Amino acid sequence: MLKILFVDDDAVARRNMAQRIDWNDLGWDLVYTARDGVDALEYMKENRPDIIISDIKMPIMDGIEMAKIARDYYPDLFFIFLS
Repeated sequence: MLKILFVDDDAVARRNMAQRIDWNDLGWDLVYTARDGVDALEYMKENRPDIIISDIKMPIMDGIEMAKIARDYYPDLFFIFLS
């Protein structure tokens, strides 16, 4: 099963992504929803997702900056950006 990490500063978007999509039916597992790039990188220290779905514009650390840092550690990670 593919492990998905969703990153968005909007709490409603995080909740909707978790509740409205039947991830298991797709063969995917939504393992975590992070509130910003820093939160996502902290999560990745202990857990390695296969795919990150991320908002681009977020406070503290945006999605592009987070992706650049994550790629240094996990070059085979896949990203999907939302805006």
